[in-house]
Amino acid sequence: MAPSAGTLLTATVRALQQRLCDIYALDAHIDAADFVVDDAGRADLRARFGHAVDAGREALLLREVPPPALPDVGEPELWLALLLEDALATAQPHDDAALDPWCAALEGVSHLVYVVDRAHIGRSVSMLELELQAEVDKFVGVWSSRRDAGQRVDPDAIWRRLFSGFRIEAADAEAVARYATASAFAGRYCRYLSARFMGERGLSGLWPELRRFWRMGCAEKLGHIEARAA
Repeated sequence: MAPSAGTLLTATVRALQQRLCDIYALDAHIDAADFVVDDAGRADLRARFGHAVDAGREALLLREVPPPALPDVGEPELWLALLLEDALATAQPHDDAALDPWCAALEGVSHLVYVVDRAHIGRSVSMLELELQAEVDKFVGVWSSRRDAGQRVDPDAIWRRLFSGFRIEAADAEAVARYATASAFAGRYCRYLSARFMGERGLSGLWPELRRFWRMGCAEKLGHIEARAA
């Protein structure tokens, strides 16, 4: 019997979370698969959250719930749901034809892991920061996945695929501007990573660089890119 879509999606999400944890030396504070809502689960959430549940192939829903209005009782709770289409479960980073859906799944997992990581250390996160980090994660994720699989990897070809000639689809001008800014800065940073670290002689410096970048705040990330990437 073939695995169900839900089983495949769970395995894909866990593999993506593990890849991010390995790249950035993160503790897995959660099992990302526990937060996944597949195609069958959207109907229930749609009744609670409305049209946002239909937001494309992937979306992270989050809601901060304040503690009871009692002195010294608890902290706000963060409710999270990661919406992923079932079709994303079988996408692979090794095949250009399946790369877009794999990147969509990775983006969703990146958002979830990043929000949880920041919440764990009591730091807020902006939407620009989320999008910027996810764009970097897609580039490094594709490159590292192909390298680990023993494929011949051309980081410049991956860069062109992810950052050249793409089209931004968003509902409003503010979102378009945010995605464009995130992509532009991430593209510059990934060019820097490719030129500085992705040859064999520079490889040992790649992981410390990426781990420092992950732990920076949004303004620090943008300044880091400005200082290093033309």
